[in-house]
Amino acid sequence: MSDARQVDLLRERAYQDHMSLQEALALCDTLPCVDIDTLMGRWHGSEISTNNPLDGLLATFGWYGKEFIDRDHVHPLLFSDCRPARRRRGCAWSSIAAESAPP
Repeated sequence: MSDARQVDLLRERAYQDHMSLQEALALCDTLPCVDIDTLMGRWHGSEISTNNPLDGLLATFGWYGKEFIDRDHVHPLLFSDCRPARRRRGCAWSSIAAESAPP
């Protein structure tokens, strides 16, 4: 099987939302590098089931995705609070940012 065909099969499995961890890692390894300017902004993410015991946990807690402010400031875990009672006023956004300790 050609490498291109194997990548196509992995992407198809990802779209079906079910693949092994090894398949998910193999798919990520095939993706091209992305220029940092392309990443700027807020990105809506989604989970792919890999049969990990923590599958679905991010969605349960309202994970939305990531936000890239600039090359040095990123919110890797962006959560929304869009419960029905809040939708009338708009969603509330929060992030969990890891702060690095000075050396």
